Amino acid sequence: MCIRDRAVEAGKHLLVEDQPEAFAEAVITLLQQSEKRRELGSAGRALVETTYSWEQCGKHLLQVIAEMELSLV
Repeated sequence: MCIRDRAVEAGKHLLVEDQPEAFAEAVITLLQQSEKRRELGSAGRALVETTYSWEQCGKHLLQVIAEMELSLV
């Protein structure tokens, strides 16, 4: 309900790989590059705190309820 897929950017907020070997390589790269690891972690946390918090989900839910009420009128 509160998920906005377009807010998530692969490589900025999380790792996305289709093949197990590619995912393993990406994880190894993160293990070797502490700065990239910190950047990914910080960006992911910030995204979750601003986009997927209980407050944001509650606002979205209230918006959906209001829209449903308007459609019943």
